[in-house]
Amino acid sequence: YSGLTTISSTGKILINHNNALGATDSGTQLNGSAAPYSCLEIGNGITLTNEEITLISNTTSDLRSRVLVSTGNTGVYTGNIVLSGNGTNLIEAVGNLTLNGTISGSCNSLQIRGDIAANTGTLNSTVSIGSTNVTKTHANTWTINSSANTWGSTTITNGTLKLGSTDVIPNTSAVTISSGAVLDMVTYSETVGSIAGDGTIDAVSGGGTPALTCGE
Repeated sequence: YSGLTTISSTGKILINHNNALGATDSGTQLNGSAAPYSCLEIGNGITLTNEEITLISNTTSDLRSRVLVSTGNTGVYTGNIVLSGNGTNLIEAVGNLTLNGTISGSCNSLQIRGDIAANTGTLNSTVSIGSTNVTKTHANTWTINSSANTWGSTTITNGTLKLGSTDVIPNTSAVTISSGAVLDMVTYSETVGSIAGDGTIDAVSGGGTPALTCGE
């Protein structure tokens, strides 16, 4: 089919075919405003290509739009994500999720998370979301491989945020790392606006002596 795909509040679509959303010219729009979520789930082994996804949320409570890969599954999304609304939008890797498209637009906060520590999220392309805040929650690891990104503050409340390049976090971003959470610098140097919190900053998965510069 062709035309816009809309997932309304409390709605969910599970993608079990690479072309399940039809023609890619109009994209898919999620409107999260009621419990539990407006959800697009990528099924196991699926690569969703060239479909632009717009996440719309006008609440900061647990009622939001989300892209999801579930427990035990691996999914790839090769398309762009656009953030919209004044609330929180969510990308969740309960399984293993790889994002190869850009993230743009704006909202209050973009939350990246996953409940299972062994599973991973990987973001390979540029994030350009203005002053939108980025929050890493829950136990898993998210790796960001792109540089020259733009967003607001960076908060790591749980799990690990791993750098896959130099200059991942915007130079003016205020970074807060909660107790038990980790910013893994691997081997990459980074400049941020400020650092706060009781969490860990380390080259956990790399060697060498990466430099962390604050306040430029």
